Amino acid sequence: MNPHSDNTLDELISLAEACRCFPRRRAGKKPHIATLYRWSVSGVRGVRLRTVQVGATRCTTRSSIDQFIADLTANRDGGPIARPVSPTAARAQRDQIERELEQEGL
Repeated sequence: MNPHSDNTLDELISLAEACRCFPRRRAGKKPHIATLYRWSVSGVRGVRLRTVQVGATRCTTRSSIDQFIADLTANRDGGPIARPVSPTAARAQRDQIERELEQEGL
């Protein structure tokens, strides 16, 4: 994450805290911290979760999580990687996805 980007205006959260920002996955569990670490280092289908290192703690922001989800969705759908206009728009997209997953029982 570029220290001069708009994301620095967001509150930094540890990857342990960030686990709670993702929708539940298999067996109704949140992703494990090791999963988020892997997403930040190796990525998923060419998309990486943006993080910064603060001492011994790797951190991210809610905006970075929202962008990661939006980029993964765009990548999966074969379209260009989307850039939400604002963190609010990205959160709204994430909330919509969570509602759809809940309706499908996932």
